[in-house]
Amino acid sequence: MKILYAYRGWILGAMAGTMLALPGMPISDDWFDMLPLPTLCLIAFVLLRVQARRIIGEHTRGFSHDADRLVTEGVYSRIRHPLYLSNAGVGYAFVVLHFGFALVALAFVVALFAFEYLLSRMEDRYLENRFGEEWRTWATETPAFFPRLSGSGVGPSVGGQPATAREGSATGSAERSAKSPARRSFTAAFKADTSTWLWLLVMIAVVVGRKFLG
Repeated sequence: MKILYAYRGWILGAMAGTMLALPGMPISDDWFDMLPLPTLCLIAFVLLRVQARRIIGEHTRGFSHDADRLVTEGVYSRIRHPLYLSNAGVGYAFVVLHFGFALVALAFVVALFAFEYLLSRMEDRYLENRFGEEWRTWATETPAFFPRLSGSGVGPSVGGQPATAREGSATGSAERSAKSPARRSFTAAFKADTSTWLWLLVMIAVVVGRKFLG
């Protein structure tokens, strides 16, 4: 299972390549009518990613899980896996942008969501082994993907890979304050993910450009 985490980027790239190799929804009034949905999804889940990056510190893309502390503040006080959720949401936006609501889109969405869910479960196991009761307390109070409508999560978090090296639970406000690094500005967090934004721009150009060029 570790190989899935180590090569998660390549696997997602293979999914994207397979998607683009298949014919998509042609330019039409129907395509323009459904365009707001993937556009809003892209914006919302990009913002979620930046908010997560503000908390978890320096951007790293390791081949194995690593965590020096548990991250539970900010967006991590509401959900445990904002980055995996962001990945799934952005992927969904591209699938709809390319296929529209065709049946083939469902297959890609299911495969994408299943893969991100599997990665999140692997990370949960790592964090539980690494932080024990601290993680279990945080996980009990903080949903994996969908925040509760009422109540709040636990507290601060740590920076690193997706949620790996950066999540955690609270053991007291003073201790959390001492352990938690300063939150980065929105601009700094956005710049830290420059390679991701370049990849997204390339994907948008390929998907949309292919439609207009036939």
